[in-house]
Amino acid sequence: MATLPVKARDALVAGLAAAASLALYVATLQPDFGGPEDTPKFQFIGYVLGIPHPPGYPLYVLLSHAFVTVATGTIAYRANLFSAVMAALACSLVFVIGRQLGARRWTSLCAALGLAAGASFWRSAVFAEVYSLAAVMAALTVALLLAWGARGRPGRLLVATGAFALGLGNHLTILGMAPALAIYVFARDRRVLTVRVMAAAALVLAIGIAQYGLIVVRTHQEAPYLEVRASRVVDLIGVVTAERFAGQRFAFGPLVLLTDHLPALIVLIAKELGIPGSITLLVGVFAAVRRADRLLVLGAAGGMFGMVLNISGDLQGFITPLMVLLWPFTAIGLDAIANHLQATRGGRLAAGVVLAAAATLPVNNVVANYKKADQSGRVEDGRFLRAMFSQLPDGAAFVAEDYWSDMALHYFRFTGEAGPGRSVSRIGFDAGEVRQASRDAHRVFAFANAATFLSAEGLQFRRSPVIGPSLGEWLTLLPRGTILVGAMAYAPGPPNLSAIGHPDARPAGRLRSFEAFAASVGRPGIAWSKSDEPTSLTVDAASLHRAALSFAGALFVSAGPGEARIDLDGHAIARVEAGLVLAAFSSDGALMRALESPLGEPQQVQFAEAVYELAGESPCAELTTEGWTEIDAVLGSGSWVATIPTVGSLVVESVFPESRDVRARSSLLLGDGSISTTFVRDLDGDILRTELTRAGERRPVFRLALDRPLTNVGARLRAGGSPSSLRICSHRPVRPLFEEGRTVAWIRADFESEPYFGAGWGDAERTATGPVRRGRDSPTLFLPLEQGSAYRVSLDLAAAETRALDVTLNGLQVGACDLHGGRLCELTLPAAAVIEGINTLSLGSVSSGGAPVFTFRGARITMVR
Repeated sequence: MATLPVKARDALVAGLAAAASLALYVATLQPDFGGPEDTPKFQFIGYVLGIPHPPGYPLYVLLSHAFVTVATGTIAYRANLFSAVMAALACSLVFVIGRQLGARRWTSLCAALGLAAGASFWRSAVFAEVYSLAAVMAALTVALLLAWGARGRPGRLLVATGAFALGLGNHLTILGMAPALAIYVFARDRRVLTVRVMAAAALVLAIGIAQYGLIVVRTHQEAPYLEVRASRVVDLIGVVTAERFAGQRFAFGPLVLLTDHLPALIVLIAKELGIPGSITLLVGVFAAVRRADRLLVLGAAGGMFGMVLNISGDLQGFITPLMVLLWPFTAIGLDAIANHLQATRGGRLAAGVVLAAAATLPVNNVVANYKKADQSGRVEDGRFLRAMFSQLPDGAAFVAEDYWSDMALHYFRFTGEAGPGRSVSRIGFDAGEVRQASRDAHRVFAFANAATFLSAEGLQFRRSPVIGPSLGEWLTLLPRGTILVGAMAYAPGPPNLSAIGHPDARPAGRLRSFEAFAASVGRPGIAWSKSDEPTSLTVDAASLHRAALSFAGALFVSAGPGEARIDLDGHAIARVEAGLVLAAFSSDGALMRALESPLGEPQQVQFAEAVYELAGESPCAELTTEGWTEIDAVLGSGSWVATIPTVGSLVVESVFPESRDVRARSSLLLGDGSISTTFVRDLDGDILRTELTRAGERRPVFRLALDRPLTNVGARLRAGGSPSSLRICSHRPVRPLFEEGRTVAWIRADFESEPYFGAGWGDAERTATGPVRRGRDSPTLFLPLEQGSAYRVSLDLAAAETRALDVTLNGLQVGACDLHGGRLCELTLPAAAVIEGINTLSLGSVSSGGAPVFTFRGARITMVR
């Protein structure tokens, strides 16, 4: 049976398939900068006509450049939208191929929409990537060749050749289709292969390949971004053949392919199709064996499958063009099943049921994949980076700690979206480059990982605030369905909730001293309580008139003379003595953000993300195997950090001749590795042996914390380790305990507060109510306090077993806490017990067992002059 020509009605349905797919993608599109893998690079590469990694993707660069100059929104949004448009076109072509292969219009449409909602295909459609364009070129080549097969006109064959040649300029997996395409042409009508046609086809292929000349042109023009360069033909060949990735393709033996790659690829494809799609695909493949046109598509899919099978990398992306060749067979399979049933006695009804059930292909995929595919809410990265780069001082230097941060810097430099005329230079992820930039009078900034790593090289960073939107602007950014709760104590006025759809939320009347409220963003549901006496509000489904509402615990909002606060599961997530507190919860009850706005401060929302500025050097010591090195200055903060440049292990020995019963906590802050400690008792003091191991590519950062700062401490390396020397540096906070001019400080349980936690604490853990740390065996906090001042401390603790614990400061008892009923631990640190610098607050021995016995959520420290 010959290939069927596409009719006008088919073109209309193909357009509907494209429109429906595009609507789905636009609704779930990544709205701004950011995304996985190479997306951050492909969001600007077309805009600047740059050259990305091999093979250079000239077709993508040129087409995306044309697209981003006419579309709307940020450059990143336009680049993401380009992928969505290409994916929608690919879906329409799948419908066309299904019809060309003889499938019903209905089943072809269901197959096209099933493709649209497949997990990997959908993922490629909402981010800037090359895979959606690859899918278009693969599908277009096959559709045009099938159109030639239906009419036999040489011009159509040359057009199909042109589509294939263009596709070579985007993603080389299209080469896997070549054998099947050639066999089909030869078998369909070898008479068409005249010298004239073959010469014309060769010319078309040459023109298509010539698009790689863009790499040479842009190299000579010194394009703003050149990941690869090619000044000569030999250089260009190396780029196009991706010599850089030679070890990632066709380098795997049969055993690896059969036991590793093949199962992974089959599982990924089956997930893309879903169970109904996988079954009908198999039926469709079986039904394809008697038709040359179907064998063409099946052979092209098989060739591309073989290409993908032997490549290491982003399999989810690689299968995107493959899926446009597989989905038409689900339509053929559905038709085959329906036709078989229809031929049986009384099978017309059963056939109708099967055809109606074809709609489950896209519906099941949408239901299964929507939540993961939806990127429409991922706006924070773009907003934060845009604000950060716009606020960095002119002439600043930025540490490109990884690929993502490097691409972020390039994006905002090239697009100018962070403001015109700003000059921010890039420096590598290296302590020497950072020091040189500082000597060159640059203010140096870095993200958290780089700041943490560079602290192990003796560089001290401090958190640099990034001014976020005003409170009113922030409210407009909350997604529909968010639950907003708040409380005010002596605040100058309530927030305007018009932005979230509740202009008349607050009951009429004068402003009261204390008010508490809750509201659903963009939906009905409001509760408000106000009084000159203490007031409170329990937030639940009943108070907001919602059918169902679930939080991580009881949600309670209160305001009174002492403070305004929001409690979740019995613990404060936001509180101020006077002012406004707010918390936002997603529609499923998960905590999104808690805000505190003390009285007298502007109602500005700081970003949850942070950037850090180089503030100076920290004390360091170089340890060797030659002898003991005094490390008192390093341990002035109570802990040290270190890193190992190469894979291997070494042991640090520390001796405390004037101290007994020293306790230590070791932790891996970043990277691949492990750290462990053991004590050896000696007549001259305790010897602490700390084994550091780097296990992989990511360079680790290790931390050793004691239970108090010590003096007369020596350290050395044991012989036989690798490397033979080690630098250890004092670990100091990236944010001072007391901000300048403030008398109230907070210690959170988060990673940023790590230097405040001494021996006895676990690592920061994420919970539904915020970060926590588990404590046992008399855990200690390191508090940099000012001598001559007294302090009030409020500890948010939850005991697992013991309800009471003693609290000491620098070895002197300053109080005891009764944690019964979840009460806060309130105590005063007298001025007589406070020393200058690091003070050790110990929470006493609460259990003799080894398991964590209480949970720390935070501490508020108030200076009393």
